[in-house]
Amino acid sequence: MLNKKSNKFLILIPAYNEEKTIKKIVESGIKFGKVLVVDDASNDDTKNKAVLAGAMVLSHKHNLGYNLAIDTGLKFFLKSKHKNIILLDADGQHPTSYIKNYKKYLNQNYDVVCGNRKNITRVGEKIFIFFAKFIWNLNDPLCGMKGYSKKFLKKLYEPAYYNFISTEYLIKARKRKFKIKEVFIKNMFRKDKSRFGEGISINFYILFVFFKCLILIN
Repeated sequence: MLNKKSNKFLILIPAYNEEKTIKKIVESGIKFGKVLVVDDASNDDTKNKAVLAGAMVLSHKHNLGYNLAIDTGLKFFLKSKHKNIILLDADGQHPTSYIKNYKKYLNQNYDVVCGNRKNITRVGEKIFIFFAKFIWNLNDPLCGMKGYSKKFLKKLYEPAYYNFISTEYLIKARKRKFKIKEVFIKNMFRKDKSRFGEGISINFYILFVFFKCLILIN
């Protein structure tokens, strides 16, 4: 049963056509806080399975993409009574057992908690991460599992413009000397096709995002 202390935390799960995994992710996440699924106009049973598993669900009428799904969740969070938010991917690659570590550090007044994944498969991500260590002193800014305090987001939130919303906030936090904690994650490999994309095009896109981060974030 969810206690009042756990109610401080909102678990945000952006989802698109994740009917195979969403029930398990929600049921695991709900042990740690309220769960909000932002259904990005899925054409499968993602929404119904999330509701039945106990999540609150916000639905997009049209598919807007991963970043705008996160943005919808952040807007909800900023209007809510929750004090902290933890982002979790819907595909099961981030074991929910790590949420307890995120909660621990957010309770210790860290502004941002970011995962540092063991398994990185895309070449574009590996290149991004290599340079991020030297430029921003960040080990894995592309990890989708992140946690934010409300006081941090209230200071830095702005609508998603550049399509790299989670990475943008992390880099801004580093540049502005907010308190950041990186947490090791033994992430799982996805069994089916990634909703984010695969192949050469997605690797070029990731590198394009790197240069946008380098030029646009201040």
